[in-house]
Amino acid sequence: MVKLSVLDYALIDEGKDAQKALQDSVTLAKLADRLGFKRIWFTEHHNVPAFACSSPELMMMHVLSQTNHKRVGSGGVMLPHYRPYKIAEHFRMMAALYPNRIDLGIGNNPGTTMVKQALDGIDPTYDSYDESISLLRDYLTIKDKPSAHTLGVQPHIGHFPEMWLLSSSPSSAKIAAELGIGLSVGTFLLPDINAIHAAKDNIDIYKKHFQVSTIKMDAKVMASVFVIVADNEAEVAALQHALDVWLLGKLQFAEFEHFPSVDTAQKYKLNDRDKEMIQ
Repeated sequence: MVKLSVLDYALIDEGKDAQKALQDSVTLAKLADRLGFKRIWFTEHHNVPAFACSSPELMMMHVLSQTNHKRVGSGGVMLPHYRPYKIAEHFRMMAALYPNRIDLGIGNNPGTTMVKQALDGIDPTYDSYDESISLLRDYLTIKDKPSAHTLGVQPHIGHFPEMWLLSSSPSSAKIAAELGIGLSVGTFLLPDINAIHAAKDNIDIYKKHFQVSTIKMDAKVMASVFVIVADNEAEVAALQHALDVWLLGKLQFAEFEHFPSVDTAQKYKLNDRDKEMIQ
């Protein structure tokens, strides 16, 4: 049976500020909890005016304290910005406080040059990213207690967060499989003209190469898609157009101070290249 979850960007809509956007995210999380959604994840974005959440870990802690049932996770922590050891400490800490409710989703988008410089990030290569994820998995599941001669990770716990790799390519799907962690396929990130087929190919690669590892997860797959809900088809089309305008991503997604409303999107002047990209 397909289980539904939520990936929340903490959008700052027109007429709202970042604080209201984060409050709305908490309201959404509570509703999803009551409705029986499996999990809610929060994204990590830096220097994007219309997105309020730059720290999914902090958002997770607040939402965990406000909900009772569902899993809460990052969608995801951008590994190039951080040391694997510190990420493992953060998520083991959350797992100790909220057992069996924590998901660690990992991504590799280093962001813009300014963001990389501000966070002292690196441009990930296939090998370095592979090694960093492997190291993070090992830190996350390490059972050795800290000592003068052994590197442990506090707190010492007997259960571990689920670990997922955000994937948009066959190579990252294979990394997830070989490390024995979950696969989260973002269909909206796939450049293929038929994103669903491309996602299926990545999932097939993952299932073919999956190996059980120290994190002791079964082969698990989730697919992320944009969903538009409205009372009628005309409203759906209008909302889709607003999303399409946003996804043009001009000025490194800094063109809009807020996520564009339907009215703003309708007034937006599309050039020929814009129209081609939207089609």
